Amino acid sequence: MAKPGVVLRRPVGTDKPFVEHAALPRDFAKIVEGSQVKKVKREMPAAPLDEKQAREAAAQYERE
Repeated sequence: MAKPGVVLRRPVGTDKPFVEHAALPRDFAKIVEGSQVKKVKREMPAAPLDEKQAREAAAQYERE
């Protein structure tokens, strides 16, 4: 190791060797178009509870 602490980088989306100063590939736009961004799924809010069903469930739980 000639220079400890040096960060080696590889050009984005390539299999080229790691170097100290990596440049973007010339066809970077093609690489970006081909990739797909994953969308984060949001949880749906809980449905409003029915008062009667809630009381019945609580009573049934107490019976057990």
